[in-house]
Amino acid sequence: MALSFRVRDDLVDLGRDEDGSVIVGRSFYVVAEDEAGHRWAHAHSFLDHAKRYDEEEGAYWARRWNNEAQDAVVALLARIEAHVAAGGALNEAHWDEVDPGYGSAAYQELDAVGYFAARERHEARQAGEAVPFDQVYDYHFA
Repeated sequence: MALSFRVRDDLVDLGRDEDGSVIVGRSFYVVAEDEAGHRWAHAHSFLDHAKRYDEEEGAYWARRWNNEAQDAVVALLARIEAHVAAGGALNEAHWDEVDPGYGSAAYQELDAVGYFAARERHEARQAGEAVPFDQVYDYHFA
């Protein structure tokens, strides 16, 4: 099974600041993908913020203004690619399966069992719509 690797990032809610505003950070991590579109995210991620402590103010999140998080995830990506290129295998303990690539064979397999329809129905319920649990595929989000 040939794998390709890339860096992905997500926005994350780090809490609130002293004014009540949401502190939004970016989390960088490595994703592996096979030919069928199955994807796995590496369990270790790198934040662009760091927890700091001030004697007067206490703990707070500070943005890293350099590229420390991006540099760290790129270094991890290079180590993983070198390991796999040398014939090494991925350690399943460090990887979590995530949504497959859009339109891939793996994506279509999920759609065949109703996963995406169930997800849309779940999101409608979360938005306050009265969508009953009356479809077989609703169990995905019960």
